[in-house]
Parts: sequence; C-alpha cells; structure tokens
Amino acid sequence: MYKTEFLSVILGLLLNVTDVSALQCFNCSNISDPSACNTTIMCNSDEACYQDSVISGQSKTITLGCIHIKQCGVTTSGPGTLIGRDVSRRQNNQCHECCSTDRCNELLCARRNPADCIDDETIDCSRMNSVFGICKDISHAKALCPHFCGLCDVVDGVWTEWTPWSTCDVTCETGTQSRARTCTNPATAHGGLDCIGDKAQTKQCHKQLCPVHGGWSAWKAWGTCSVTCGIGIQRRQRTCTNPAPQRFGDHCFGLSLDDRLCMSIACSNGGWTAWRSWGSCSITCGGGFRSRSRTCTNPITSLSGKHCKGDTIQVGACSNTVCKGPNVAFRSKDSRIPGKLSYSRQPH
Repeated sequence: MYKTEFLSVILGLLLNVTDVSALQCFNCSNISDPSACNTTIMCNSDEACYQDSVISGQSKTITLGCIHIKQCGVTTSGPGTLIGRDVSRRQNNQCHECCSTDRCNELLCARRNPADCIDDETIDCSRMNSVFGICKDISHAKALCPHFCGLCDVVDGVWTEWTPWSTCDVTCETGTQSRARTCTNPATAHGGLDCIGDKAQTKQCHKQLCPVHGGWSAWKAWGTCSVTCGIGIQRRQRTCTNPAPQRFGDHCFGLSLDDRLCMSIACSNGGWTAWRSWGSCSITCGGGFRSRSRTCTNPITSLSGKHCKGDTIQVGACSNTVCKGPNVAFRSKDSRIPGKLSYSRQPH
C-alpha cells in the first residue's frame, strides 16, 4: 500500500513538472520590431519558442511563436527536455531555444532589447576593433558593438512607399508614367546607410491613336500664261496631302490655288496712220500757213507696247491771191483743239 501511494505521488509530481515545463512564448506575426510584441502563447510540451525574420528589399518582417522541438534534433521527452527562456528576454534570429538542461534556460538565446544601445556581452569590442577593425564594418558594428563604436545615433535610411503612378504625359499614342519614393522612412542620419535601389521608376502608357492633321504639299510649278501676248494670268496648285487628314484631324487652312499676272511679249507696238489731207490756208489772200495730222493707231499701242515716235502735226506755208492794201499777218493757237494753229491777215 505504501509503495502504491509513493508511486502515485511520484507520478503526480512528474505530471506537475511536465505541466510546468510548457513554454510561454511571444506570439506575433509580420512585425518590424520584435520588442513591440507583447502577446504570448503557451506552447505544447513538444514545442519551443522561436523567432524568424524575412528580409525583402529594405524592409524586414519578424514572426515569433512556437515551433516543434525536433527542429533542434531532440527526440526525448519528459521534464528537462524542453528548455525555454523568461518572457522578458528576446531571442536571436533562427534560435529555437532547445537545451538538454534547465541551467541554460536563463541565458539561452538571450538577446538585448533592440531599443537599448549596448554592446554584445559576448564580444570584446576593443579587441575586435584592434584586431579586425570591426568599427569600420558598420553593419556588424551596429549589431555587436554600437556603443563602443559610437553608433548609438546611427539611423539607416528606409524607403517610403512608392507614390501612385502619375497620369500619362500624352493624350494619345504612347507616353510615360512615373512614380517616386524617398529615403525618409526614416531618413539616413549620423552616418547611417543610404537606401539601396531606385528613387524613381517609369513605364510606358498607351492611349488611343492620335488624329492626323492635314498638311499642304509643296506648290506645283506655275502653269502656262493664259495669253500668248500682252498681260494674262498664271496659276499654280497645291494639295492637302502632306499628310492627308485622318481620324478627325483638321483639314488644311488656306487656299489650294494661287494666281499671278504674266506677260510674255507685247501684242503690238503703236503705228502711225497716213497723214490726213492738208487743211485750208490760214489766210484768204497773201501768204499763210496750213497743217495736217496723223494718229498712232495703226495699230493702237497695246499694254507694254512701244508708242509711235514723231510728230502728230505738220505745218506748211500756203499763198492765195495778192491782198489789196497793207496787211498784218499773225498766228494764234486754238486752245480747244490741241496742236491746231490758225492764221489770219488783217488790213493794216
């Protein structure tokens, strides 16, 4: 009876130990800062805590939770096989916190809060810097020896989200769209690393086909003159085919015909008619004068033709019967008839 009761107590203790060995782990998905995780979960007896991170471009997402203990290669079960950590501590990436003794529970996979600027306790930063120059390797220095290397204020730049694509820069045919981002989320500070990648992107955009507006062709050569002599008209043409209007494009503005005056040769130069008959003598007795005329109408001078050269009037002497008594002869000009002279003789 005593033995049976003793075995029951031992079994109860083992069960209690088994219950106590279940781990309480942080439980968050797709967060950027593990110190921001305040949610916990009780893992099963065959699970351990873990932290995993995925890096995509300039961003990193972290997931914390429970994972099967066989990730650590431990196959035994019972008290002492599941070793976790205090929930106030953080664990390193890819550390599943498996151990074969509960004495490693407190320090196993321990990691400082990322918000604290302290050096890694397991690293001799002074020696690492003198031997390997760790402070020159800023990526490792920030993770292991930020305080020693004076990197507590260093901020690596992180890209903002891409802006929306701009509108297409054309209203028809093929154009361009663009978008941008800035390295200000946060901005680089105190010697931190700049963002890697492009700050701007472009892509083609396609619209409907553009209308084609009509354009004039070159003027054709001038045509022949409309007359063979004198002044006529020449004409030339052009067409709205360079290019022809399409898809509701505008037609050409202006005239398709152009005219100008043309002159090859004069149709005729002026020619004198025959002299007309002599007029009557200017006096009735004694010696006087008479005249005759001609015109430049044989043929008439055409436009651009040459006019006749010479006089239109000739004057000659004439005599009649002898006058009785002294006479005075004089000559006058009739203003009503250009070029006509009249003569008279009056007794003195």
